[in-house]
Amino acid sequence: MACKQSFPLYFVDAFATSPFEGNQAAVVLADGLSPDLYQKIASELNLSETSFVTPCVGRSGTYNLRWFTPTTEVPLCGHATLAAAAVLLGKDEGKGDASAGKDVHFETASGILSVEKSDHNARREGGVSPHFTMRLPLALPSTSLPPPFSQGPAQETDASAGCAIRSRPARAEAFLQACVGENFKDSVVDVVYNSTLKYLVLRLADDTTVQQLESITPDFASMSKFANKEHVSGVCITCLGGSSGYDFLSRFFGPWMGIPEDPVTGSAHTLLGPYWLQQLQAQKQGASGGQISTCLSACQCSKRGGKLTVDIGHDQVSLGGSAVIVVEGRLNV
Repeated sequence: MACKQSFPLYFVDAFATSPFEGNQAAVVLADGLSPDLYQKIASELNLSETSFVTPCVGRSGTYNLRWFTPTTEVPLCGHATLAAAAVLLGKDEGKGDASAGKDVHFETASGILSVEKSDHNARREGGVSPHFTMRLPLALPSTSLPPPFSQGPAQETDASAGCAIRSRPARAEAFLQACVGENFKDSVVDVVYNSTLKYLVLRLADDTTVQQLESITPDFASMSKFANKEHVSGVCITCLGGSSGYDFLSRFFGPWMGIPEDPVTGSAHTLLGPYWLQQLQAQKQGASGGQISTCLSACQCSKRGGKLTVDIGHDQVSLGGSAVIVVEGRLNV
């Protein structure tokens, strides 16, 4: 069957300073395609996210942007937004249009998102990678939790002193074990949620090491069994940075979206950023008083790894990171 249309296609490593790091996203500069075809293309490319970018007629520097996983459309994706901006703002290593602007604006399901290209690039072996800052809606953490935490009878557990302790519901305990494993189930010291993103945050004890965080192996089938995709689309497991040099560390799992583990998740940091700013500020005031910077450093500890800066504002989070274009070609449909 003859190809009817051809569109520019890019594979981008976002939140990365070198190829094969960070989080992969496909970027398709397409116009006039149906959502059904968007989904088929995303499934065919089979990356964690595919961005579809369409120019807004008569509005220079503004584009419509939609994100699709291999199985579904999502309301927000940070790394795929960064990838789209990297393509539009001149591409990397001098391969793009030298006249490209310094910022770009996207109309999305989450509102208008803006990305700015920095004058200060990240150095890497063999050259430099452009650095970008994108502004995403702030996602406030809440202690109002979805099922399985908000339903079902609680277990009664005998404490060492012989007292009965009312603990989490049995299904919630099973869900936590599916997320972090038997060895770390009792290390979960806090659970918060954002109903817009449908993300749960599981905070581990402050003495958790990078190696321990990296060793966690979730049971994805059980995660999907104990939490419904109508209530949960992703789980962030996080802990203090400790001796790592970062303010906080994390991993992200989204089997409900067809993403077992996401290498670097920009949207998760719109929730993790304000959560950790609140926690670190409370620790600071408790220890010596004073304020801490609203700009935090973060590392997502997947196999590919990713580094971000997270600057928390009144109603937005500014995420900073680099990106590398690794594939340029054509999509024929």
